[in-house]
Amino acid sequence: INDNKPLISLTISDATLGIENMPFAGATVDNSGYSVWLRRNGDNAVLATLTPKNPTTIPRYFNSLTFENQWQLDNALPDNAYNILVVAGDNLQNENVYFSFTIDTTKPVWTQAQLLAAVTVKDPTTLNVLGTTTKKTSWLISGGARKAGSTIKVYVGAAAATATLKDTVTASTTLNNNTGLYDYSLTIALSEGANQSVFIEEIDTASNSSGRVLLGTYTVDATPPVIALSAPAVDTTTDAQQITVSGTITD
Repeated sequence: INDNKPLISLTISDATLGIENMPFAGATVDNSGYSVWLRRNGDNAVLATLTPKNPTTIPRYFNSLTFENQWQLDNALPDNAYNILVVAGDNLQNENVYFSFTIDTTKPVWTQAQLLAAVTVKDPTTLNVLGTTTKKTSWLISGGARKAGSTIKVYVGAAAATATLKDTVTASTTLNNNTGLYDYSLTIALSEGANQSVFIEEIDTASNSSGRVLLGTYTVDATPPVIALSAPAVDTTTDAQQITVSGTITD
């Protein structure tokens, strides 16, 4: 998740005997009570004991109890992996549930220069690198993402905000040791036209976005020039030693 002040919600329930409203006493005592802890992964250090919703109205024994803990707005959790451990007993037996989550608020950051160094644009048939002016309307875009498993989106248009999404691909989860990035490749189709700007956006698995970063501006011209001959007329026969040839070339 990309929220370091998360709302942590859960429910403890026991439909038959119910759970006593007290901290968990332990399996070696009488399996009664409940406890809910927020812990840091790795060393399992307890960072907080979570409290139930409306604690003053909880009876001594309850069949269902809801927790809604909004993490302190003035004490945000740093980017890290965490877990919630829930333990509850009904005097006969106990149960514990463990679930983990990772907080990641760091955006993948790209400058245009970094993107140009990490991405190549090629002809998908010959694998030749394409220049900023090309007759190819099909492009193979290969590059690397900052983070494993990121979603890569490629846009084409005059400006980042109005560019059209051309395709989306998921980056590898295996690090390329040569580049320090996570590989991806995709093929896009372009229309003919000048000044077509290509933007790339990386969105990591926690939904942090790099924003649309300009890769470059390209001209695609797949149509050859048209030659129209106007003189001399077709199949003209002449004995002149010099003739005038006229016509037009358009592109």
